[in-house]
Amino acid sequence: ETTTVRLRRPETDVSWERDVQVEPYWVKKDSFMLPLGSLNVSYSAKHPVSKLHTECNFLINVLPGSPPRVDFCPDTQVYTIEGRHQSVKATWEEPVFSDNVGVVTITKSNSPGTDFGAGSHLITYEAHDDAEWKSKCVFKIVVNLSPDQQQQPTAQSHFQLPILYNRFYF
Repeated sequence: ETTTVRLRRPETDVSWERDVQVEPYWVKKDSFMLPLGSLNVSYSAKHPVSKLHTECNFLINVLPGSPPRVDFCPDTQVYTIEGRHQSVKATWEEPVFSDNVGVVTITKSNSPGTDFGAGSHLITYEAHDDAEWKSKCVFKIVVNLSPDQQQQPTAQSHFQLPILYNRFYF
């Protein structure tokens, strides 16, 4: 088994090509393949004028397996609080995960049927497998006030900012 590894370049004020040395040298590429196992990596940078030198060392561990796959993650759910109510009961279809060795546990921040007040609420589901890999599904529950509950802003009230509608996969 092998995997493709992509590392972000370290932030530096010297030239990546000229002033930064990497061991092993091929780790300097944008991406590279690694087999199962461990690899020690060392970055070394030397300023061309001041001659100041710094280094960073770290270990890359390539483990067998893969994290659970997110087969379904709900879109943002939008609700409006009606009448004199202070909250709304939100329901959603729960995320679906699958995995090559089997999903063992799924944890969640909230369950369908939870009451939410006005605002934006992040809902997080996290799946773990037998090999201790994990993945997440994160989506929003957005609860708005009905037009009759909204009042004109005063010096003491807060302005409600627009909410971005997203879902995230990890």
